Amino acid sequence: MREDPIISGAWIKAAMVLLVAGGLGVGAYLLASGTDIHLPDIDLNTTTTGTATSLEDTTLEDTTVNAPEAATATKPETPAPATPEPPSIQQLQELNRCISSAGGDIDKVTACFDQFGR
Repeated sequence: MREDPIISGAWIKAAMVLLVAGGLGVGAYLLASGTDIHLPDIDLNTTTTGTATSLEDTTLEDTTVNAPEAATATKPETPAPATPEPPSIQQLQELNRCISSAGGDIDKVTACFDQFGR
């Protein structure tokens, strides 16, 4: 027989909900009351000795997805692939008969598709 736990999962979930709700309440109170939290200011005009990212030369064309290719690059035109003809009703009926005669054997069903897939 399994013993009941001292603290059940429901109590733990309720405590977590209360902690999250309390944190949200405190945050909402601080925002609404205008209390200054004294976060440090970020000076954007200073640079560090490490590598820095600069976005000076970025243009919209450099960041656009599926942008048109440059006019200097010539791409040879390739012919469109030939679309296969759809199967006829008779071919589909033969495929259906073959699958029905396979009796659920996956190897025979696969052989039917291979035969009619040509």
